[in-house]
Amino acid sequence: MDSIANTAQSHVRAASERVIHLMSFVPDDRLSWAPSPTSRSFLQVVAHIASTNRAFAQILSDEMPEEVPSPDDFFRVLRVAEERITTREDAIADFTESTEELRKAMSSLTAENIATDRRSPFGPMPAQAWLDIVQGHIEGHRGQLEFLQTLWGDLDQHRS
Repeated sequence: MDSIANTAQSHVRAASERVIHLMSFVPDDRLSWAPSPTSRSFLQVVAHIASTNRAFAQILSDEMPEEVPSPDDFFRVLRVAEERITTREDAIADFTESTEELRKAMSSLTAENIATDRRSPFGPMPAQAWLDIVQGHIEGHRGQLEFLQTLWGDLDQHRS
């Protein structure tokens, strides 16, 4: 594996462990709570990360179909996948499984192929650029999860 991909994989592992850790502190009655009708709940954010992990894995593995979906279709498919997660157990299982798929795809990157463009709904981009997007995506949503916890009064940092 390329050293850049190895570093990115370490970041993804740490951020993913943090998401699972945070989920253990969410009361059952707050899992589906959202601060507004147009906001995502804790479960929906975790489900979104999971469905996007799978998309990232598909892109990094260069398995995106020749007929790449439009960005609107891409996001519509993600939203449908997110809606099927309705319990803590389903969210943890789906998130864990998707993270493993992503890590496997990241492991396939080498010094020879990391600069190669990958097809995506947003146009072709090198795998290395996708690694930056992957890390930022998980970290950004992890921050959202921590913020949701503060909205219901949980101000503990929950460090592991």
